[in-house]
Amino acid sequence: MWDIAATTDAPFVDNPSGHSGAVTGVAVSSDGTWIATIGHDGSVRIWDPVTAAITAVPRHASPMHAVAISAGGSCLAIGNDDGTVRIWNPTAAITDTLTGCTSRITALAASPDGTWLAIGSNDSTLRIWDAGSATDRSLTHFGRITAVTISPDGTWLAVGSDDGTVRIWDRDATAVTATLTGHTSPITTVAISPDSKLIATGSADGTVRIRHATTTADIATLTGHTSRIATVAISPDSKLIATGSNYGTIRIWRLADGNRVTMMRTDAPLNSCAWLPDGTALAVGGDKGLYLYTFVDDSAVPGI
Repeated sequence: MWDIAATTDAPFVDNPSGHSGAVTGVAVSSDGTWIATIGHDGSVRIWDPVTAAITAVPRHASPMHAVAISAGGSCLAIGNDDGTVRIWNPTAAITDTLTGCTSRITALAASPDGTWLAIGSNDSTLRIWDAGSATDRSLTHFGRITAVTISPDGTWLAVGSDDGTVRIWDRDATAVTATLTGHTSPITTVAISPDSKLIATGSADGTVRIRHATTTADIATLTGHTSRIATVAISPDSKLIATGSNYGTIRIWRLADGNRVTMMRTDAPLNSCAWLPDGTALAVGGDKGLYLYTFVDDSAVPGI
């Protein structure tokens, strides 16, 4: 079911000018024409998903673990272990450096309109950075922040932490409107469906929970991974969810009934994944590099 460039193998995108270590984050531009990856080696790479051509961006001073692309691809935000967030423009020039966090940046999310960023860090602070005024404000979260995502309409955000909960904040991050519980280990990843109806949360307990976004009621718990969930991503049509683990497997599930559609295995732990905007491909970053899978036969999957 998975293919790239009309082959039957899921290739490891290997290139002499690629990352020298683990790919720790993956983001895809809104038009699907480029993929940004960050690495533990402190480097950034911009990839063409068709040709696998790479544009190298100068190395950062420290490893990176968070990346986000603004709507329209006008800027690329990268969070660093030194507590800074650097903003790059499409010509690979740094336009701003955000400071204030006292430890590793662990999570980044760009608003749908590209006007603000949500930043999470190991110092348990949630920062909201306004691009127009170039100012930010800091709020104290509850526990070390491990994941941040913003709703498609930009009115609320979900923030995961190492206490095993996900807290829902309003747009201005002035109030927590709900707290999601149920996981028995730290939250590792959070995703909101493009139709804003579902929230998916992954945890070090090896499970993924699917909930209603409005009522926060449980819909399904996805089991089958045998190690920590590292990444989740919901397809653009809100029908499928991809889940990746430290054991090196990517599983694709149908959100309507929670059934697994297929599974792919790599040879190293995985760290991040993102769908291309048309829903036909999935980019996956892991300790051995970048993988790109293309969904070529959705007619063969009942119910899709």
